[in-house]
Amino acid sequence: MHTSTVRLLAACAAAVIAFPAVSFGDAGESYGVKEIVDVVPVWPGHPVGFCLLTRGARQYVAFYDANRQMTVAQRTLDRAEWTLARLPEQVNWDSHNSVTMAIDAAGCIHLSGNMHCAPLVYFKTREPGDITTFERVTSLVGSLEDKCTYPKFLTGPNGEFLFEYRHGSSGNGINLYNVYDPATQSWRRLVDGPLLDGQGEMNAYATGPTLGPDGWYHMVWVWRDTPDCATNHDLSYARSKDLVHWETSRGAALSLPITIDNGEIVDPVPPGGGIINGNTRIGFDAQNRVILSYHKYDAAGNTQIYNARLEDGAWKHYQASDWTQRWEFSGNGTIQFDVRVGGVSVVDGALVQSFSSPESGGLWILDPATLKPTGKAQRDPGGSVVAPPTSTTTASSIPVSRAAPRIELVGPEAIVKIGKSRARSRVMTVPSFCDNRIGASMPAVATACSSPSITRPARSSSEALRIVAFSRSSSPTRPTSADRVTVTPGSSSRRIRSASNSGSGLTVEKIELRAMCRWPDSAIFLATSRRATSSTALRGVPSNCEPPGQT
Repeated sequence: MHTSTVRLLAACAAAVIAFPAVSFGDAGESYGVKEIVDVVPVWPGHPVGFCLLTRGARQYVAFYDANRQMTVAQRTLDRAEWTLARLPEQVNWDSHNSVTMAIDAAGCIHLSGNMHCAPLVYFKTREPGDITTFERVTSLVGSLEDKCTYPKFLTGPNGEFLFEYRHGSSGNGINLYNVYDPATQSWRRLVDGPLLDGQGEMNAYATGPTLGPDGWYHMVWVWRDTPDCATNHDLSYARSKDLVHWETSRGAALSLPITIDNGEIVDPVPPGGGIINGNTRIGFDAQNRVILSYHKYDAAGNTQIYNARLEDGAWKHYQASDWTQRWEFSGNGTIQFDVRVGGVSVVDGALVQSFSSPESGGLWILDPATLKPTGKAQRDPGGSVVAPPTSTTTASSIPVSRAAPRIELVGPEAIVKIGKSRARSRVMTVPSFCDNRIGASMPAVATACSSPSITRPARSSSEALRIVAFSRSSSPTRPTSADRVTVTPGSSSRRIRSASNSGSGLTVEKIELRAMCRWPDSAIFLATSRRATSSTALRGVPSNCEPPGQT
């Protein structure tokens, strides 16, 4: 691993690398680089979500430092120096353990993270905006806080400060929502009991709630029977005006908790049917009709992207892709996605959707009536070329056997490939594979994980954590193929690539977004980066670090 530093991008970018413009196709806006500022070295061993917040003149970053310790950095926007607060938490080899923050009405910072079916990890500042006063909070409401995962802060329709998390485990969990009382500085349940309940037989993986242009909060989810991701099934939906009272797409009230028995199923995809959590999206067309995007296997067994749109009170399903290959996935832990699907949105009057697969990727232009692709977008409304997202599939010529996993050493890391063929193999780093107990019942895996030939990144290794600040440009410079920086709407990989032609030759820098926050006149990214000549790119998991409507 290369050692480098956390950075914030600004007008001084020329000293590091050229970033002439960034195009956001989902909003039709273009931005120019405003600032680059170094923070500190961070942990590079596995992908895990970081968080970025800006309030007024102050900026905050939550991350794991080079020693894996949970850390918060704070600065004022007119200075490059950071104040650090290290909290008594260390991340293990688990990409579920992202860290997230939010600021309440009194200005106090709330932070949660480093949890995967673990007791609640929660901190709050004693003084508004002062990270040196972080204190551990051992309990919020006093129950169902011993097996927490996926913490997320939200803002309710009336400005309520909300906290959501899953209690339980994959295949056996519930989704809980708490609401904060600023007067008493205490928490209570938003609704009596869980919002989504797997009844001890499954759990829900939800996207949302997302506030739509129609004034409704929309939520889509899949149910999962076991920790094996192949057991995802039944695309489901609910909507609400206040996050307390929920109903189906036809307006029928839903009793809480919502379960597989009383919830609305949009597409009854069976277990093993090719649907997966993390690839369900919420979008809207020009008429503000909600569109749910996902993928599943078609009648021939190939993976296809589908869009389900609510039309006149009923769901209509449209197949968007026409692929001839199958992404067959299974197992638990962190899964490398071969297929990515973005939400449908309106850009410059056109209906668009981002996608990627091992064969292709880009931004579809969809027919408004049939939701079938009619072509690919060539430029965004600001005039900048929109580059297709690149595939994250790692190529390998190693023969694969499910009975005997093979280990391929790649620099200081190793790759475990599992599957019946290259086309169906899964790619994971050995630390994630071994330490997350994936396939622990397989003797060959246990032997491979204990092999002395497997090396892991040293604890002192680090890579750059960089904040990239962009300002709006009404007449952006059209980027060339050598220095293009793009973010396509709905792109899950969220990778920015940039190249500049320095005097000594071409320098390539690859940046993986860890968080993204946007304001009326600027956009800021939190990213890890590394300059190298190799094609190895870092994988980051974006963190939900701002309430809906502010990210």
